[in-house]
Amino acid sequence: MTNRRIACWNMKRILLSAVAALSVCARAAADEPRVKYVAFGWDTLDMSPSELLAHADSLASTGIDGVVVSLAKDDPKVGKFGFSTFMNDPVWPREALSKDIDACQKLVCHPGLKDSFLMVWLQPVKRLDWRDDAAWGRLAANAGTVAWFAKKSGLKGLFIDNEDYRKQKQFYVQPGDGEYDAAAALARRRGTEVGRAIFAEYPDVTVLAFWLFSQVPQYLVSPDPLTVARITGDLWPAFLNGIMDVMPPSARFVDGNENAYRYRADRGDFYASAVRQRNGALRCVTPENRAKYRTQFHAGFGIYLDSYCADPKSYWYMEPKHGSRLGHLRENLAQATEAADSYVWLYGEHRTLVRWKNVRAKRFEDKKTWEEELPGLADALRQMREPAGLPKMLQTMQDPIAFVDRHFPKDVKKPNLFEKTQYGVWREKADDSGKIYIDTSEGDGDASSIAAEAFEKSACIQFVRKVLPGEIYAVSATAKGEKASASVYWVRNGAIDWNLATYALRFEDCPADTWRRGRALLCVPDGAEVLQLNLGCPRGKGTRVNYDNVSLYKVN
Repeated sequence: MTNRRIACWNMKRILLSAVAALSVCARAAADEPRVKYVAFGWDTLDMSPSELLAHADSLASTGIDGVVVSLAKDDPKVGKFGFSTFMNDPVWPREALSKDIDACQKLVCHPGLKDSFLMVWLQPVKRLDWRDDAAWGRLAANAGTVAWFAKKSGLKGLFIDNEDYRKQKQFYVQPGDGEYDAAAALARRRGTEVGRAIFAEYPDVTVLAFWLFSQVPQYLVSPDPLTVARITGDLWPAFLNGIMDVMPPSARFVDGNENAYRYRADRGDFYASAVRQRNGALRCVTPENRAKYRTQFHAGFGIYLDSYCADPKSYWYMEPKHGSRLGHLRENLAQATEAADSYVWLYGEHRTLVRWKNVRAKRFEDKKTWEEELPGLADALRQMREPAGLPKMLQTMQDPIAFVDRHFPKDVKKPNLFEKTQYGVWREKADDSGKIYIDTSEGDGDASSIAAEAFEKSACIQFVRKVLPGEIYAVSATAKGEKASASVYWVRNGAIDWNLATYALRFEDCPADTWRRGRALLCVPDGAEVLQLNLGCPRGKGTRVNYDNVSLYKVN
């Protein structure tokens, strides 16, 4: 073989390997949940990275995707420093954090903790003068250090709490700051300095914040929010625009919208807020940064776990729905997950994520957990994270429930493979071109399946089941054929209600001429009376699809 041929062959091998690797990555990405859950609370704030690592298996079993890590150190050179004093601390010595880096690297190796974040409080113990270059220089240096730590530790990014607990009004004009426009210009410059330090260390950082522009709800609905900010003296929009000025394309910000603690799915609050975050907040962004906002800022939501075990007289109280307090949480979480772009965060105060043992914060040891307070919470979180958790869930389920009886077409007899189900066929009027039949030569696990082929218009095989709002179902089917498709609709008052969410089964990424499984996890919406599963029939001469193993499971 000549050197040229060898070189060509090696190049071909490299390209084939690259394509194979990309295919594996694509499948892995497809199996990742679209929206992930990050949890923290009073208990985790007091845990060191090594204490979190010691409880990693327990944390990963709670159904979350990540936990918030906090740093608090006492260094002989600079004294005490940590997440809660971040804005006023002297420059953090990086060498003091090496042990915590090792613990975090091991922590994120757990499958349920890969999307863990580093906590930072962006609120000062004592207000920083916007004109104090030295003070803001120290803050920028610390911003670079926490970004460096997060990147080196394998953490997803930074989790920013910018609530003004100490009433310092850092981001509002105060006496001595001068006129608003001059103060806003300075705040924007400081945002640029802090942002540049973060992005220099972690260009592909994800920043998940309690609030971004959602901190003032009026901004999301006002026709001129920047004028509202000027009237109230709010410098936060200017500071955020400064960060955006230097934001690279690889970075991502998530507006966690803590106002969502009191949102209710039955009012459509999460849907409305997501639209306002994506569109209304654009008016808070200067024109030169709007393209970045559209592509790099995500809508998110906070879920306050205490609301679902609070006293009925509490401001935060969420009443039971669908038979339990968890039922209400499940309903709100389902809509928050659907409306969010990438993250929903869970916050709790009076219970704990896990049973803590041998930790410094003794007050949290053996305290009641959220799973004990809301039995089934971990399962609910895992179910909402479909498709990643669904295949494993279906493996544990036995004996699918029957679909409700439905009329049978004259040209199809009930096959043995569907002995626990009933089905019907819908055809568009006057479409007698195609056919649906029992194929006794083709089956997944046996010798028969139901086949559909060569329709000129539209037809589908239908399965139905009476349901109640709040119920959770898993549906599964196998298919063979390029044009296989399956969707779930909801029937109310005898007809499909197109205002209720449609679910599509996602079939495995396998060759069309092999059997592949499709799955979906369904939360029955309010108003739905019947679940209708439609298996699509292909159009065109020579087309055929086979379906087998159609199964429906009740999860709760």
